Amino acid sequence: MGSFLFSPAERWRLARGASWDLLHALVETALARQRECSETLRREERRAAELRAADDDDDMDMGGGGGGGGGPGAERLARAQEALDAARREKKALFANLFAGACAALGAQPSAGGAPRPAWCDVTLSHMRAIGRRYVRELSIETLEMVVEGSDVDTAVQAQLFEPLKQLTAYLS
Repeated sequence: MGSFLFSPAERWRLARGASWDLLHALVETALARQRECSETLRREERRAAELRAADDDDDMDMGGGGGGGGGPGAERLARAQEALDAARREKKALFANLFAGACAALGAQPSAGGAPRPAWCDVTLSHMRAIGRRYVRELSIETLEMVVEGSDVDTAVQAQLFEPLKQLTAYLS
C-alpha cells in the first residue's frame, strides 16, 4: 500500500486523511501481530517449563534421570518462535518501506525556487514524523535512516524527517 501511495501518480492522495488512516492501520496491524506472537511464545515457554518441572518430579519419583526436551511441546515452542521472528521481520520491512517511500517521494518533488510545495509534501512529512514519534520504541531510527540512505534519497529530506526523531530518541534514552 505504501508503494502505491508514494508512487508519482498517486502522491496527491497523501494529502487525504483516509490514506494516512490506512497506513496507520497497517502499522497497528503489524504491531498487534507481533504482540500476539510474543504472547503466544511466552505462553508456550511457560507451558514447556511446567511440563519440564512435572517431568522432573516424575523422574525423581521413579528414580529416573532425565526429562525429555522434545515432543509436541518443543515443536509448539519452535513454531511460536518462528511466528514471532516472521512478525518482527514484517514490522521492520513495513517501517523501512514506509520511511524509504516517503523520503523518496519527498526527495523527488522538485523545488521550484520559492514556490510553495504541494500540500501532500507537508502532510507526508508531518505524518511520517508522527509515526516515528508514536512508535519510537518499536523501531530503530538509526536502522531506518540507513535503509533510507541506501535508497539515495536527498539528504535535506532525510534531515527534515530524521533529525527530530533522533532528538526524541536521545531524550528518551
